[in-house]
Amino acid sequence: MEQINEITLAADSNEETSIFDDLTPLPKYYSVKAIYAFSFLFSTIFGAVLMAINIKNTESKKGIPQVLLFGFLYTGLEIWVLNDPKQQFRAKYCS
Repeated sequence: MEQINEITLAADSNEETSIFDDLTPLPKYYSVKAIYAFSFLFSTIFGAVLMAINIKNTESKKGIPQVLLFGFLYTGLEIWVLNDPKQQFRAKYCS
């Protein structure tokens, strides 16, 4: 019984320190798989936003505007190509 009390007291005391106490908390990043999944399932804009958040959490803030601009331009180009402007022109004026 005395041995159990000694262990409990040793566990309750603040004399023991963990090796992780001195470490600074690491920034949280979205994984590459999460960025790919959001880009594939929803849109390139969502993947670009997640990637911009990852860049924002780093020490260097370079690249955030470029990533967001690429995401929006790529999505706009995708919408424009999928709408097939030539087909719409033929439907209006060539029938």
